[in-house]
Amino acid sequence: MGRFIGAYGALENACQRAADAALRQIPVFLNGEKGVGKETLARKIAKDANRPFQSLRASRLKKEEWTRLCEERELFFGRVLYLSELERVPKRYARRIVGAAMENALPFLLVASSETPYGDLVRDRNFPRETLAFLAASLIELPALRERKDELPLLAQLFLDDAALRLGAWPRRVELQEIEFLAKREWPDNLDGLRRAARFAAKRGFFGPDPEPTPQPPQRPSAARPDSAQFLAAASGDLGKDAPFPTLDENARAHIEAALRLAKGVVEGKNGAAALLAINPYTLRARMRKLGVDWAKFRQE
Repeated sequence: MGRFIGAYGALENACQRAADAALRQIPVFLNGEKGVGKETLARKIAKDANRPFQSLRASRLKKEEWTRLCEERELFFGRVLYLSELERVPKRYARRIVGAAMENALPFLLVASSETPYGDLVRDRNFPRETLAFLAASLIELPALRERKDELPLLAQLFLDDAALRLGAWPRRVELQEIEFLAKREWPDNLDGLRRAARFAAKRGFFGPDPEPTPQPPQRPSAARPDSAQFLAAASGDLGKDAPFPTLDENARAHIEAALRLAKGVVEGKNGAAALLAINPYTLRARMRKLGVDWAKFRQE
């Protein structure tokens, strides 16, 4: 199937069956919750079958479009037709499309999908039983993200890299604390929810809830914690009469570097730079990446 996250984990069986369907050019029925990757897998089937991909959502099709799909099927010749929301397909059209598939009379490869569990579709008397009976042979069930927690590190890193590229953010690795936070969530929107979380993480610098204010540490003597005038001098060298006034970023960089120097390059912990600056460690790391501050050189000192 090519590179598909989960192909050797919880999705292994689904990916193998999809690859088989692409090879044999047979209809497929994808079943799973919202955001589990049904359309992504359908696109992989189209790629592996070397066919153009076209997506149709049942709830958005009008009567004349259903008629065209059933009576002018040659318009979709040679394509992989991804029909989502199978439970929203009107009875008469479902019978006609699946009937043509049973007779091998479809000029396209049908990939249908539904968020409604297959068992609920079977119990729904409004849905044609013969349609379900035919699709049951090609049923591929995709597990929810909460059943694929071992894939979270790879998925989170992939989505964060993509979000950082789109937003122009500084690329970084997802940290262990962030993975632990992500693993505790239920993810009702599955991959869609993780993508949204990655966009927020790219903007604010970390996966997790909004940071709580860090208690202000006791004030240190001025010799241990330089005042504003000393920060300005550190930012501009010798701040003489004709010296240029430092920018906000320059001043912030000098401020963070002074804290790292006092903390010997340690970011987290009771005596870390984050505690000195009264800021969340994740937020501090994000600002250091933005400003180009390398904590490692202060730890070496």
